[in-house]
Amino acid sequence: MVHPQLRVHLSRALALMCNTLVDMRVLDECLCQISEALVKADFTTKMVSELQVKVKKAMDPTVTGSNHSIHQILCKEICKLIDSGRKPSFVPKKGMPCIVLVIGFQDSGKTTSCAKFAYHHKQKGYKPSLVCADTGSSSLDRLKQIAHEAKIPVYGSNLGSDPIQVAIQGVEKFKKENSDLIIIDTSGSYTSKDAFFAEIHKIEKATNPHLIVLVVDAADGQFAFDLAGPFIRNCSIGSAIISKMDRHPYGGGTLSALAAANCPVIFYGTGKSIESFEIFDVKAFTSNLLDYKSRTFTIDIEDMHNMLDNLQVSEVERTNAVRQMEKACLNAYHAVLEKERMLAQQVSSSESEYNKICDILGEKELKHSKIKVSYRFLRIRIIFVLLPFTVLFSFFSPSLH
Repeated sequence: MVHPQLRVHLSRALALMCNTLVDMRVLDECLCQISEALVKADFTTKMVSELQVKVKKAMDPTVTGSNHSIHQILCKEICKLIDSGRKPSFVPKKGMPCIVLVIGFQDSGKTTSCAKFAYHHKQKGYKPSLVCADTGSSSLDRLKQIAHEAKIPVYGSNLGSDPIQVAIQGVEKFKKENSDLIIIDTSGSYTSKDAFFAEIHKIEKATNPHLIVLVVDAADGQFAFDLAGPFIRNCSIGSAIISKMDRHPYGGGTLSALAAANCPVIFYGTGKSIESFEIFDVKAFTSNLLDYKSRTFTIDIEDMHNMLDNLQVSEVERTNAVRQMEKACLNAYHAVLEKERMLAQQVSSSESEYNKICDILGEKELKHSKIKVSYRFLRIRIIFVLLPFTVLFSFFSPSLH
């Protein structure tokens, strides 16, 4: 899940193309709303301007069904913005020993991402383990706390221990225990950048990792480009993880910044729980981001027509009934979008309130009031699954008498 504000703004813009007869004015208004949403997500104005020009050039608003065209074009162009085009330098293989070194600055979500990374692979059948080479903070306690529930072994030492020795000892211990995925959490704090990268180099040389993963906070936005620079210059970064994607509206900007830095993203965090961790697939991510149909009440159009056939209504009465249903469902669709927008606006009030919103818009995204709206040209095919059939029938029954 991404921050709700971006999805809401993009949904409203794309819905505009579906609910109105499309002309240049409507297209301009739609692109304006999309651009505003992307800028708020911290995409650079240059990126957004170029995207706007490309979409406008590729779009022909006189073509029937142009709402599908703009969706496809936007998917293609946004994919280009957030995809580095580079594959991770290494992918763990089950049963083969693999060492992953995880690096990042303090408060980037690095330690939690290590535990999530381990848990994700455990679910896939790996035998993961965690080594805490951050001996200057409470990271070991934090890592043990998170990993305990998932029953993932953790190796670490008390404050003041040599992080290089801890890393070596941890790797040797878990190799003997036949762990096929050893994840090393490093320190994120530093007194000087030279000392910080010197320590990482020493751990890298001592443990010889197969993959080095950079963890970046979604809140960094475009700053992630400058932040990743020193790591890319000083370390052999193979891939990246973005943490807290659900909490910050700048997640899209962070993705585009890492893509510009040629750093491939492999996972992103979507919540506080250890299960809240998603594989980053650029096409699936973009489709989900632009899926204006996914938050909808929906009744099978065939069921509705069968019911009308059983009532032996005329073609005129049938047409009127369908139109009334379409109008009612469009109102319901916009009501849901408005509800999401209002929920998203409450994010800034407090973190606890925001977490509740995430629960609503995350995995349980309108679970009990989900609507599927399917557009074909300017027609809408809708099925209400929550309302009793007799209640739905009341929407259009007046036109049948």
